[in-house]
Amino acid sequence: MNIHRKTVATAVMVSLGLIPMAYSQTKEKTKEKTTQSTTTTTQVSSDFSAPRHVHISSDLLGKPVMSDGKRIGELEDFVVDVNSGRVIYGVSSFDTIQGASGKLYPVPYTSVRYSGDAQTYITKMTPDRIVTATSFPENQWPDFSDQYITTTYRHYNETPWWDGTKTVTTTKTGDDDDDDSKARLVSYKERWTSRPTTVRRVSEIRGREIVAADGSKVGLISDVVMDPESGRILYAIEGSGASRHAIPWVALSPSTGNTYQVKITADRIKRAPVFEETRITDRGWAEEVHRYYSVEPYWSVSTTTRETRP
Repeated sequence: MNIHRKTVATAVMVSLGLIPMAYSQTKEKTKEKTTQSTTTTTQVSSDFSAPRHVHISSDLLGKPVMSDGKRIGELEDFVVDVNSGRVIYGVSSFDTIQGASGKLYPVPYTSVRYSGDAQTYITKMTPDRIVTATSFPENQWPDFSDQYITTTYRHYNETPWWDGTKTVTTTKTGDDDDDDSKARLVSYKERWTSRPTTVRRVSEIRGREIVAADGSKVGLISDVVMDPESGRILYAIEGSGASRHAIPWVALSPSTGNTYQVKITADRIKRAPVFEETRITDRGWAEEVHRYYSVEPYWSVSTTTRETRP
């Protein structure tokens, strides 16, 4: 007998006085409880998906910029918000475009697409449109103020992310989460969607000092590891040669004097997993490194709504 037939039968028995009304109501409530279940809905923003392509930043410089299947220039540098590691521009030179010689163009990173197979950057902008965009002499870099960023983005028909309607909400679930790690990850997500605070070229980040929480010197940033698709810094590479370490960018905070602070001791970093360039696309290695620095990968926590009915 299905649920509907049982309900009808119960109603008939109540009307005939064969069972008390209170009993029937109790049975119906019990039945409702047994038919209800737990529903979990998970939404993952594309901004927080695991990276598919991972490269050292210096390997990306010099990559061709393509338009309509033709090479029109090449990538010269990245401009990032160091607070979040988010790439604001792919600064490019366009030696094939008349009138663009000797200039650099801050191309909004959201207006280009990285082609992992061809290892090129593709833009839908035509040379005629690019040559009228904001540019600057190779030896006179601007300060990249909010107004500067907004103006250049609009020329490329892009909206600065902090002016958009996209919002990111992170819900903490479970009782066994690492509160400090979760808090730092939530903070990172908020930084990712916030207005840029400190803007630097990636070439300026190289050579900067990393300090431990107690102020002791850890080492220098020799390069950064990036996800060219989402446009973010994944790791700072500390050291050189065989003793290099990859420190998750989410574990670093900009500090005074153009330094970067990590919340573990210098001695512990010396014992950290060694950076292996052949493993930078290995998800297991990435998660191991993040665990060592007591942070979660940015892609591991999603926007979650949990509804539980008894």
